[in-house]
Amino acid sequence: MEIWRELGMTTSQCELGNIQGERDSSSPSSRKTKSIEDFKLHSIHSKIPRMCENVRESFREDIKENGIREPVKVNPKDEDEILDGRERYKEAFDLGIEELPYEVANLNGISPVEYIIKSALLRRHLSKSQKAMLAVELKPELEEEAEKRKLRTLKKGEKDPDVEKKINILYYHTDQEDLVIDPMAGGASTVDACLIMGRDCRAYDIKPSRDDILKNDIREGYRKKANGADLILLDPPYGDKMVDEYGGHGFTGGSDEVGENLDQLAEESYEALSTGGKVAFIFGNTKSKKGNGDIWAPDLYQLFRDKGFETEFVYHAPYKGHSNPSGEIQQKSRDIYIFKKE
Repeated sequence: MEIWRELGMTTSQCELGNIQGERDSSSPSSRKTKSIEDFKLHSIHSKIPRMCENVRESFREDIKENGIREPVKVNPKDEDEILDGRERYKEAFDLGIEELPYEVANLNGISPVEYIIKSALLRRHLSKSQKAMLAVELKPELEEEAEKRKLRTLKKGEKDPDVEKKINILYYHTDQEDLVIDPMAGGASTVDACLIMGRDCRAYDIKPSRDDILKNDIREGYRKKANGADLILLDPPYGDKMVDEYGGHGFTGGSDEVGENLDQLAEESYEALSTGGKVAFIFGNTKSKKGNGDIWAPDLYQLFRDKGFETEFVYHAPYKGHSNPSGEIQQKSRDIYIFKKE
């Protein structure tokens, strides 16, 4: 059943717009063409409402005059299966158009079902009421896809000490749906840990390694979305250890440069946190190999204390591959400081 009819909406209440898209975002090199007979629709499309009839008429006339201007998007694993562009496909089929332009969809780490639903909710021909009702109707499918992703990430977390470490931090120092910010997300272990633990994560990095990390240089401050955070997780690429990857980044220099940047970061973290919010600061003593000055964790610890943070807890965590169950003194470890904003 079409949702707009179930809501009792008339066709005049449907939003009008250029349904083919205001611009063709595909590049000529990515666009392909093949027989319209080869295509099929993903089954989830049956739950997404069609255009209102008056919008569909305008859309059909536009195709008659201009053809299909924007290619349909297909499944990377099955290039016959349309993920986005159902209306273009169906109208072209009814009009007797023999070939259809298409390009492979960039899923950016989400499933085909999530991609279809996301595309549908962004469509201009759905009203706010339709989108809200559609989101409710498709909630089971979205939850199922999220659970699949969670299980995949959980398997990864079982093998990744960085993810395990951050799961423990989240377990003891945050609650469900808390906002967690990682301004130097690196390999995205914080993102994966938050997915497993059900935390709302916003991750940034000067060189994002994944599509779920946004680009931002923390030396220029936090993004507005970080305001009111419940936990800020800081695991900076300090000293010499990441200098080849990050180059002149301020946290990969000598002791003075790292100290200056962390002093600013401590102050801005305090401002961004909600009252009662926490910082988890992961840091280890670092001997410089390039004569830039050694970096000692207790000195950096004091920077956060000077900004008004209270110390809630201190943990010691071995580096990857340096777990030491024998109980001997462990030199290759880092401290995890938990600071709280009162």
